[in-house]
Amino acid sequence: MDGLIIWQLLDAFLKMLVLTRVAQYLLRKTSLTARKRAYTVFFSITVITFIGLFLTFKVIQLTFSIWLFYYVPFLVMWLLKDLMDASRKEKEEAQEVETE
Repeated sequence: MDGLIIWQLLDAFLKMLVLTRVAQYLLRKTSLTARKRAYTVFFSITVITFIGLFLTFKVIQLTFSIWLFYYVPFLVMWLLKDLMDASRKEKEEAQEVETE
């Protein structure tokens, strides 16, 4: 039983990894700032995964519990990573402006 849970967590992690990184790459070409891009990716992938799970299971309670415990922690992890990258980028740009 524990092996199945570990494989489901690994599956959720890989799905969120691929979806968030692809969305970040595609939105990098837009005029969004890094912080807005991080939030846009987070909310769009959140909605997409919830709808996909609902279409798969067709039961809202099961969909919500799987989404909440398997997918949301990984989405929050990637959101925090993207926000830290955005903050780091803003600080670097501010230091470049100060040195010029």
